[in-house]
Amino acid sequence: MLIKLDNNKTKIDFQFQPKKNCLKTWAKGLNVVEFSKVKIFGAVYQDTKSRWELNGQLNFKVLQECVVTLDPVSTYISCKIKRVYVENYDLEHVQNSFSRLQELEYERLEDTIDLPNLIFEELSLNTPEYPKLKHIDNCHKISDSLQSPGEAVTSNPFSVLKNFEAKNKVKTN
Repeated sequence: MLIKLDNNKTKIDFQFQPKKNCLKTWAKGLNVVEFSKVKIFGAVYQDTKSRWELNGQLNFKVLQECVVTLDPVSTYISCKIKRVYVENYDLEHVQNSFSRLQELEYERLEDTIDLPNLIFEELSLNTPEYPKLKHIDNCHKISDSLQSPGEAVTSNPFSVLKNFEAKNKVKTN
């Protein structure tokens, strides 16, 4: 869905839900199991003749594999989106100007805003990089407690070296 920016309107409301085949493509591209319930809504406002601002809300559910157990982890994410489009956006000037960091938040104003592209960018920014099951810390405590009493795990991984020198000392006469 493209939002056509019309200078005769000061506000354009939008609402969009991508189709399932698009969600499958995005899931494959971002290396997740599945995206579902993806919905974006909001409005685009014309501040000045050469500046538009998009304010919206993106909601989605992502199914991923836990980085520890590979079990499925489902996460519901709701995030606010703000994009500023300006006509006089000069990429070379922005790259050479470190003093004006605010300029980095701007994007080039064009005739349309491509919502599927915007959604894909936001999905990639807001999808958890290292998803874990909520109870994963409890699983580790249980597995640690199941070890034999002689193999007690301490919090210091170097504690096994404590008596290393004494055990391996060679006796000389």
